[in-house]
Amino acid sequence: MNKNRILLRSAVTFLLIWLVILISYEATHVYGAARKVELDLPKFGTGIHAGIDHLELKTIKFKKVIKLDGWAYINRHNAETQSTYIVLYSQNNQYIFDSQKVIRNDLPAALNNDNDHVENAGLTSLIDMTRVKPGSYQIGFYIMNNDSNEFTLSNMSIIKSDSGIEFKESVNTKQNIQIQKANSKVQANLEEVSQNNGEIRLKGWIFIKGKSLEGAKVYIVLKNQDKRIIFDTEPQFRKDVTKYFGGVQDYDKSGFISNISEVDLGKGKYQIGVYIVNGDARGMYWSEESIGEE
Repeated sequence: MNKNRILLRSAVTFLLIWLVILISYEATHVYGAARKVELDLPKFGTGIHAGIDHLELKTIKFKKVIKLDGWAYINRHNAETQSTYIVLYSQNNQYIFDSQKVIRNDLPAALNNDNDHVENAGLTSLIDMTRVKPGSYQIGFYIMNNDSNEFTLSNMSIIKSDSGIEFKESVNTKQNIQIQKANSKVQANLEEVSQNNGEIRLKGWIFIKGKSLEGAKVYIVLKNQDKRIIFDTEPQFRKDVTKYFGGVQDYDKSGFISNISEVDLGKGKYQIGVYIVNGDARGMYWSEESIGEE
């Protein structure tokens, strides 16, 4: 009889412990949260075409989590066979999380790409920020696609501090370079000039006629009678430009975008130029657009 009581008490104790563990797990576990993985990142590349459509900070079971929706793929590779990871990158810490594939039938038309199965490039990820140390992290994408591995960073950052979590779009920085006289003809278009929340966004495309875009660097040049200011740009894939010019030459990497803080400009009105350098070839495009006020 005593033996049965001991066994019963042991069973009840085990059941209570199991229930406490289960309740604790249910109270803190975020279902659907991205899995944190350990991977060796390659050097930064330029082969990834990606975009972040939506970033949202949420509280789930007392935990701060970030829901990221977007798309990413390696240019000229079948997106159907890829695995995509979200990278939170800083000089001191890197965190890599997996993502879930989302079919995006809108992407082929939006990206003007019917060749890379980009409807498979959609992704979503729910990142548990309790697993991330305080700091400023640039959001990146790491893609493994058969024998091709590519890593790139976006212009969006996540800043975690004691006061909370916020998102910030990176601004491009002033450059101290010498603008040399153009020696090549360019084809270019400045498609967007917009101002919002103290920032100016410039977006378009440019290429040197008859020259590959591999290794090309593009800068924004702002000038008036008193001074000239130069900013770097971020590359953008533009398959539509290649298609527009007949597809004879690859202009996929002709796109650029630059976000400039109005603080860096000061007062004055500036003419907008786009300067491209590729080896010994140099080209300049001056837009009829201007920014700033007299």
